[in-house]
Amino acid sequence: MLEVFPALSHFQIKTPGCVMRFVGKEYRKHSNPFVIGLLNGLMIICGPLQAMYVMAAGTGSWTGGAAILFFFGIGTLPLLLGFGFLTSLLSANLTPKLLKASGVIVMILGAIMLNRGLAVTGTGVDFNTLVARVSQKLSPTVAETPSCDTEQTIHMDVLKSSFSPNQFTLREGVPVKWVINGKELNECNKTIVIPQYKLKIELKEEHKLSNLHPRKVA
Repeated sequence: MLEVFPALSHFQIKTPGCVMRFVGKEYRKHSNPFVIGLLNGLMIICGPLQAMYVMAAGTGSWTGGAAILFFFGIGTLPLLLGFGFLTSLLSANLTPKLLKASGVIVMILGAIMLNRGLAVTGTGVDFNTLVARVSQKLSPTVAETPSCDTEQTIHMDVLKSSFSPNQFTLREGVPVKWVINGKELNECNKTIVIPQYKLKIELKEEHKLSNLHPRKVA
């Protein structure tokens, strides 16, 4: 779409012929744009739509699944109608520019989804983790260690979109008390997974861990 790599224009995933023949047959039978739109919505290979299909099937209830797809359709309808109306007002000269802008948006969304997938794997190579590591080296957050070296305490607040702070420097061999303050818990941050220590922490309003023994992680 950006015409940066012209050779990629020859690489296309085509819709199966049986599906195209079915859509073409229905298109010839129905000239109503509403019916054609329904056919496109049901047959098109759309990632978000497929995800909603899976989510609806996962409810195990036909009423729950129908409700999910209904509200998904209602939520996307204004955007689709508005986009269609906007494109009808644009001149033909703006169409190539619109396609290039769409290509940029698709690449940005792809990078965001890739980064989220890397974050879920827990490998530590996602963008946020790499930035946190660099910032930690530049200005490390050192845990509070008593003079007797029997325990070191770290405090962390759980916010809507982040953990504050999200990196700590610990003294190896000294037990750790980790105090987590769940200030703004939601479905995305109520669980903390630490693959290096095989920990999965389900957070409530207040959660404390003690007797952790930090070790070097490759």
